[in-house]
Amino acid sequence: MIVWQFIIVFFHMCMVPYLTGSLFFYSSRKKEKTGIAVKTAAGLMICYAVYEVLAMAMQVLGKGFRLVSHMYLAISVVLAIAGAVFVVLELREIRFGDGGWKKYLPAKADVYFLLALLMIAVQIGAILIMATPDKDDAFYSGLSSMSLTYDYLLERDAYNGKMLLDISKRYVISELPVYQASLSLYSGLHHLVITHNLFPLFYMPLAYGVYYQLGKRFLEKEGYIGAAGKFLFFFALMHLVGNYYVFSPENFLVTRIWQGKALFAAIGIPMLWICGQRAVFDPRHGGKWDEINRWLLLVCVLVACIFMGETGLFLGPFMLACQTLAACMVNKNWKRMIGAVLCCVPNVIVIALLFL
Repeated sequence: MIVWQFIIVFFHMCMVPYLTGSLFFYSSRKKEKTGIAVKTAAGLMICYAVYEVLAMAMQVLGKGFRLVSHMYLAISVVLAIAGAVFVVLELREIRFGDGGWKKYLPAKADVYFLLALLMIAVQIGAILIMATPDKDDAFYSGLSSMSLTYDYLLERDAYNGKMLLDISKRYVISELPVYQASLSLYSGLHHLVITHNLFPLFYMPLAYGVYYQLGKRFLEKEGYIGAAGKFLFFFALMHLVGNYYVFSPENFLVTRIWQGKALFAAIGIPMLWICGQRAVFDPRHGGKWDEINRWLLLVCVLVACIFMGETGLFLGPFMLACQTLAACMVNKNWKRMIGAVLCCVPNVIVIALLFL
């Protein structure tokens, strides 16, 4: 029984994001090499954006948690099936005669890369074995429990377990605790098992994979071919000894990955940079539809930042503004500023609702 429960959670937390990300990256794959980690993280941002829109809409309509969970389940399955079709089409184009699968494997073992994997495994093992208590956990786990028990959509304040006061507006926009309750509803696993065990187990490797792709892109652009393993080793080493402060970047990734602001710092910010880079900096490879795809994915990432909390709501558009301004100055093309402004419309609407 428990094996089946873990399979269900793995499907929703890993397979659905990967398949959804493959759907959005398919149009430009011939010109743009995209790693599995980036595809999965992009798909995760899309899933979060879909859940955020559904949950906020149902809050306005006065509906409950279970309706949102069932609607999201239907949409995520459709996205996964569509993505699986594109994955199959892509796999069919891999020919064994011209190197086949070998060209996707490293030419030789990278010692630094292997050492980095070892340190990452130690960090994951530590977070799974050792308890990392945080005062915010009582609040977020309380919100998930209320969703499951009372069919709430972030209606009551979970502090002190009293559930007497209406929840603050700034917490209403972050649907992550409700999403975690949905995973519990689908699988039957307790939401604390999902947050404290499966989030680190699945999303810490994902975050490191995204960092590895970022390092590889920066280093290869500067001519340092094959140095990405050393970058990952140094990055993992920093996180191994970086738990010096509750708000340190290392602490966010290693000990608080199941919380909104930590998830935003660990995965949201890198994906916002990657998708912003693709939309405002990189040349267009696939014509009009590929460009629309890039901007649409950027919108999803910005909405996913709202899903992760108030920090992402404000910081996401600010980061995109800085990135777009730099791109316009470098490329001497200010038209992309219009696209960036349009991408921030959902964030602006949510900010306006917060201050009404």
